Amino acid sequence: QPGIFVIEAEDFNYGGGKSKPEASQMPYLGGAYQGLSAVHNIDYHRNDSQTVADSYRIGEQPNVPMLANPDYDREAWKVRVNYRLGWITPGTWFNYTRTFPEGYYRVYAALSHGSTGDHLLQGAMYRVVSGADSTVQQLELLGKFDGPGTGQWGQNALVPMQDDQGRPVIVHLQGTVTLRFQADSGDVDYYKFVPLLPPQITQQPEDATVEENQSVEFRVEVQDPAGAFFQWQSNRVEIPGATSAVYRIDFVPLKANGARYRCVISNAVGVVSSR
Repeated sequence: QPGIFVIEAEDFNYGGGKSKPEASQMPYLGGAYQGLSAVHNIDYHRNDSQTVADSYRIGEQPNVPMLANPDYDREAWKVRVNYRLGWITPGTWFNYTRTFPEGYYRVYAALSHGSTGDHLLQGAMYRVVSGADSTVQQLELLGKFDGPGTGQWGQNALVPMQDDQGRPVIVHLQGTVTLRFQADSGDVDYYKFVPLLPPQITQQPEDATVEENQSVEFRVEVQDPAGAFFQWQSNRVEIPGATSAVYRIDFVPLKANGARYRCVISNAVGVVSSR
């Protein structure tokens, strides 16, 4: 899909809040942060003192363990350099300063785990509101990630960012932004930002003929329901509370004869009406 933006997990900020502009140019093929050292509690944070070899970044204290990973596919392109961050302990975090094209995005984290139990791929994403070049940083929570383990380290699953109720989160990004990924469980490979498209109806509601006091149900489906709002109308008048993809009338009154129903679907970037 055009407009996909990817952040490679190993390319967190360096030198106390610094970033490389080439990492914001898509398609980014990796490698821009080779040999650059990061500052603890400004660019990243670890709760342990792992000494696993790091052949990409150098000089971090404490060390950031990372391993080359063979998952080079980013859907719209393939990277040439790829590492995943491992030996994650809860509360580990990394900051990424990037310049985004203006848009509304769905966010995914590419995570992996050696086991297959529930809740083994966990993390959260924040916007660093201020202080990205200092140890005092103000944060805004954007959403959380939670998924089952993949059964193999380095075998990634794209875990969607959601709110506390498990609903997809759509974020508006524009210009230079510093994001923080807090990694709580699972190896971390990359983060994918997929631009939200206007709603596209894939299944239209069908006409129905029913007897008086019988039930009827109308259904509409869209290609990507993330961030979509549904509003059913009767003869172009909004029906209170009819805000899901399915509208059901349990007891159709005689006066409904000839009524025309439709659904208006909208999201942050467009509006479409069903038949």
